[in-house]
Amino acid sequence: MKRILLAAFAVLFWAAAFGADAAQKESEGKVAWYKGTLDKALEASKAKAGLVMIDFYTDWCGWCKRLDKDTWSDASVAEALKDVVAIKLNAEDKGEGQKAAQKYGVESFPTITFLRSDGTVANQEAGYLNPEGFKERLAQVKSQAAGQGEAETILKKNPDDPKGNFLMGKTLVETDPEKAYECFEKVIRLDPKNTSKLLGDARFYALEIQTMVIVDRMRNIMEQVFRGAQAQPVSAKIALPPKATAAMDEMLKAGKKYPASRPAKAQEEMDKEMTAHIGKVFGLVADEFEVFTKENPSSAFVGDALLRAANFYVSADKFGKAIPLLEKLESSHAQDARFLNQYAWALLKQNKDLKKAHALAEKADKLAPKNVPIMDTLAEIEFAMGNADRALEICNEEIKLAPGAPMLQKRLEKYTEAKNKKKK
Repeated sequence: MKRILLAAFAVLFWAAAFGADAAQKESEGKVAWYKGTLDKALEASKAKAGLVMIDFYTDWCGWCKRLDKDTWSDASVAEALKDVVAIKLNAEDKGEGQKAAQKYGVESFPTITFLRSDGTVANQEAGYLNPEGFKERLAQVKSQAAGQGEAETILKKNPDDPKGNFLMGKTLVETDPEKAYECFEKVIRLDPKNTSKLLGDARFYALEIQTMVIVDRMRNIMEQVFRGAQAQPVSAKIALPPKATAAMDEMLKAGKKYPASRPAKAQEEMDKEMTAHIGKVFGLVADEFEVFTKENPSSAFVGDALLRAANFYVSADKFGKAIPLLEKLESSHAQDARFLNQYAWALLKQNKDLKKAHALAEKADKLAPKNVPIMDTLAEIEFAMGNADRALEICNEEIKLAPGAPMLQKRLEKYTEAKNKKKK
């Protein structure tokens, strides 16, 4: 669910439709930015797809300028936004932009915020997105918006309709997970015989939300244990698996027995113990996803659940459980780059059969070229196989696609150092 991503046509005047504050034509090849107020943009969106996209920027933001140069000037992006009201707001203008940024919790720039016509947040993405990443995110937002419209129509007639609740839950997963969880739980409760054919899918989404909460709680536990942070409240509306809850309680109790000021040996012991507890929780989460695949074989999300289980098993260092699941994914998802990439990464982390890992990563790269996570897997495998030159070559290509990514800079330094040592 967890989770996240990734304009040259002649823009027409909208004055006839939206009056004096209408969007004005920008230079050809750019997104048509609405020139009125945000309130009027929201009103204008009702005649379109019911969505407003805000580009929150500042005058000093380098990545905002990069977004302008790369993404907002892309013809395919402009085309994709034709049915969306797009507006730019300076988050530091001491006026509407600043107020809107505060209202929607914008803290970094650029931030791309999608609003529904009623002003509620449909989606929010902080950071730079290249054209492909933006179009992928836009497609998801549009799909969710369409689903919400259909859900509202169905639920207006029957609030207990399983399909209506399922569709509404899907639209709320990112913006209101508590409400989304209630919707999926309602489907599970109302349709135990799966008349709607949505029972398995609703269970998957509910499990995804539970997992998000578990990961958030574990993050907070680590903050409490290592940095003395305050405990954060856990949603009472989202029921977590009892075993995972108990394991997290044990983790917190174990961490608190160590003093705030501890010698190096105690720190080492604490790190080891916390790692073991994290592995235990991750293993339990993986078990939940694996059980889901056995109990809901007809769900469209069996493949996703297998991947989640495998990923959590890998994170828990339970490679013996992860590899068989990934082998299943290889046969049933032979043309799915995402699955192949995860399988390759698991083999790499286990340092087992690097030749096969390399073949899987290369296939994933051919199926989804210029995909940074896949390229990163391939580079790491090349490095593990002693090919520092090739790893460095791939890394440089990654940096062109995702400039400024800290992880890639670290990879670059590692590969460069290995290459220089090889020369000596």
